[in-house]
This record gives sequence, C-alpha cells and structure tokens, in this order.
Amino acid sequence: SANNADNMVAIAKGGGLKPLVALLTSGTPVGKENAAAALWGLSANADNKVGIAKQGGLKPLIALLTSGTPVGKERAAGALLSLSANNADNMVAIAKGGGLKPLVALLTSGTPVGKENAAAALWGLSANADNKVGIAKQGGLKPLIALLTSGTPVAKENAAGALWNLSGNNADNKVAIAKEG
Repeated sequence: SANNADNMVAIAKGGGLKPLVALLTSGTPVGKENAAAALWGLSANADNKVGIAKQGGLKPLIALLTSGTPVGKERAAGALLSLSANNADNMVAIAKGGGLKPLVALLTSGTPVGKENAAAALWGLSANADNKVGIAKQGGLKPLIALLTSGTPVAKENAAGALWNLSGNNADNKVAIAKEG
C-alpha cells in the first residue's frame, strides 16, 4: 500500500482494515509487526485514518508499544505517528487511550528506529495543547533532551521537533526544558 493511493482506497473499501486491526491482537509476533506496518502505510490516506480508528485500531497499536517485538514497537509507533498526523480526533484518542506513556518509554527502551518513531509520534501528538501537558507529565522531556545527543541523526531531528512543539505556547514546558537541558 505504501505510496499507492489507489491501493490504499481499494484495501479499505475491500474490507481490509478490520482484519488488519484484528491481527494486531490475534496474530503471531511477526503477524502483528506486519499488520502494524500495513496500517502505518494505509493511514497515509485521510479516510483510512478515520476508518482505522473506527475499527478500533488505536488501542491494539498502543498495546503493541509495550507487548510487541522490537520491530512491532517500531511499527506501532510509526502507525500512531501517521494516524495522528493532521487528525485532531486521533491525537486526542491516542492520548486518552494511554498512548503517551509507552511512547515516552520507547524513547529510552526502544531500538534506534523505535526511538526515532517514538520521538516523531510525540512531535506530532504535541501539536495538541493537552498532549503537551500530558507528554511532560509522563516524563517525556528528559528522554527527548537525551536523544539530542545520544540518538541517531533522525532521532535527534525528531526529538528537536518534539521539544520545539512542546515548548510552543506552554510556559511550564519552556522552563522544564531549560532546567533539564
């Protein structure tokens, strides 16, 4: 589905979202990884972002952040990043569904790609004012600051972007980032 708009629509219209969401909970570890990757790709389409959420896809992706294989965690973070991009409802739902805490945890416990994807997801989620507060409350500032020096080049970019968003229009976060960094 990656980069093919017609296939993204066809897969969704053909009923592909529901079984992919189901595979996130019922599949083998590799099946879960692949389902998360497929949903990540499909969520590049705005209608699919809504459809995946309506099919209950957010909760099992959030669960995969803690229960998945290292690759499953990377792909779940990527899928949540894509699902929240330009979708205010999903930004709120991911936070309310408990997604901030495992994304913050992935900043320190994940693979290099997992850290990149978690930082990117938090960057996107921090466009929401309540999420700025939530990410800070979950302890996200310190590991994002740490990634600025210890992360891969992409992780550094994503962490800097997240910190930029987190500091925007939030005085408490500005002070906390300055104290941490």
